[in-house]
Order: sequence, then C-alpha cells, then structure tokens
Amino acid sequence: MGGSGRAGAMTGPPDPSESDNLDRIAAVENHATLYREQYQNQFLEDSMKEAQRETQTDNRGNPFIEVDNLRVTCVLVKPSSKRWAKGVKLYLRVQAYKGKGNALYQGAELPIKNQQVLLKLISAIAHLGAEHIERPKKRG
Repeated sequence: MGGSGRAGAMTGPPDPSESDNLDRIAAVENHATLYREQYQNQFLEDSMKEAQRETQTDNRGNPFIEVDNLRVTCVLVKPSSKRWAKGVKLYLRVQAYKGKGNALYQGAELPIKNQQVLLKLISAIAHLGAEHIERPKKRG
C-alpha cells in the first residue's frame, strides 16, 4: 500500500495514482478557467452586438440604448452649444423612466473628455456590480 495507509502502518513511496489524480484535477481546473474566459469573451461580444442592434435615435438625433428602466444617451454637442464643460463634444446621459410611460427624469450627464473617462465609468460599474452580485454583503 502506498502513501494512503492507515495510521501507524508503514508508508512507502507515494501511490502513482495519487499523482495522476492531482494531474487530472489540475487539468480540469485549467479547462474550467479556459472555458470561463471563453464564455466571458463570448458574452461580451454578444452584448456588444445586441447593443448595436438596440441603438435608437432620439428626436434630436442622439443615439441611445435602453437598459431595463434606464435610457443611456450619447449626447453629441454642437460647436455652438453652451454646455457646462468647456471643449467637450460628447456627454453620456443616464435617465430613468417615470412609471410606465415615455417620460424621463432629468438624469445625469458625464462629460466624456477622453476614452479614459468612459473606461473609468465602465470599470466602476463592473466593479460595483461584481462586488455585490458575486458576494452579497450582509446588512447588520
């Protein structure tokens, strides 16, 4: 009997089947990691395609996408427009629908000065969502 003997019994070299099992476990874990990454990449790609299909245009020509009860609008600023952030040509507006109709709350606008601002917003949403969806915090 290899390394799996009873207490007090003589132990010899490790059983080769234990090493095989560890190799199999490592291979399964590796496969699971690769599958999870592939699934996440596919989910992201499918989400981007879905967003492209769902993009609509408001009455001012701004593209928007609805996410449940939210409307996310890309506000394209005209050069003659007087906005609060100087030199910004693009704002991201997030509004919630009032009840079941088409009326919207005023919402918030984020000036998109550069790509980093947009990436920071996406990162913040992803972090907060993942933090609380995967590991719900107990209130107490």
